Amino acid sequence: MAGTVIFCTRCRAPLPAGQYNLHRMTPCPTCGADLIVAAFPALLADTRTGRIGERVIADDQASCFYHTSKKASVVCDRCGRFLCELCDIEVGAGHLCPACVAAGSAAGGETELDVRRTYYDRLALRLAIYPTLITPLFALYLTARHGRTRNEIVPRGQGTWIAAVTVAVAQLLGWAGLGLYLFL
Repeated sequence: MAGTVIFCTRCRAPLPAGQYNLHRMTPCPTCGADLIVAAFPALLADTRTGRIGERVIADDQASCFYHTSKKASVVCDRCGRFLCELCDIEVGAGHLCPACVAAGSAAGGETELDVRRTYYDRLALRLAIYPTLITPLFALYLTARHGRTRNEIVPRGQGTWIAAVTVAVAQLLGWAGLGLYLFL
């Protein structure tokens, strides 16, 4: 454990690391209160210390493109620049420089860097609410086309889809009722 301490909720005494994530009640060693300690795994993982990069020792060693006094440790997979440990950005199994990451995220070229996500359920609900004749049809199309796809980072329920379909059908019925009223 990397300096992270979890305290008893009753006596505020520090709990030993062996008492975390046991999925059963265990007594606090200080006050005896029964506790279940469920800690997120990243809380217990060793923190990754920053890398400082090595200084270039000999003239025949490659130096970082951005830090000329630092020894190059990897090469950017996209542009081929030499990078020190400070500038190396690990993306999947590859290595990129800061400029390529910025260019890739700006142009939408990096598939590993998820900077934007389309939530079709929210889009369908917005279309269903907008009062025109064609937008509920688009909302129903989005529901039929993307209703089963899961592109969320955190799984969400079906409530927004149900609301979109309900509002779209109600709006279409309203337009049909208005059409019957005007023509009869």
